[in-house]
Amino acid sequence: MHFERGIKVPAERLPILIGRKGAIKSKIEREFGVKVSVDSRTCDVLVTTDDPQADLYLATQFIEAIGKGFSPQRSAKLKEEGYALGTLELRKYVKTKDGLSRIKGRLIGSNGIVRKNLEELTGTEISIYGHYAAVIGDVQGLKLALNALEELASGKKHGGVYSRLQKVRSMNKRKGLELWEEQS
Repeated sequence: MHFERGIKVPAERLPILIGRKGAIKSKIEREFGVKVSVDSRTCDVLVTTDDPQADLYLATQFIEAIGKGFSPQRSAKLKEEGYALGTLELRKYVKTKDGLSRIKGRLIGSNGIVRKNLEELTGTEISIYGHYAAVIGDVQGLKLALNALEELASGKKHGGVYSRLQKVRSMNKRKGLELWEEQS
């Protein structure tokens, strides 16, 4: 049986996907048991396999993450159990011609501080690239980060978003301690 999936990757991200002398592309093929074909003219990437044991879905998520601005090293988090990629289309929050730049600035912050804070508070990896915000994380962190990014893109204040995330983080720590105490 033959399986395949196509992905569009921005032209400027193709060299990162392929890697020096094809190293990243080869590593993806080896680790996921797939064949990756890149059409640099159309920016189409085709992932195929005949092996039903191959992880076509994870390979395409990995490639999509690179296309959304993550490095191959940060994309590797997707191989961890329970991790996934989520994206937020930023253009739906744009009302003016310069709106996308403004929203991206709100999500990244000066010297990347907003992105770093969100990553720390949610335990995720975040990329703001093109007209997307992308997140790699476990189910809970992914949901928290995407909600926080959506709130900020909608114009909510940074302090309020941080405060909510800190409360959730504190509650999760408390629950973790309670479980630990119950097991003792």
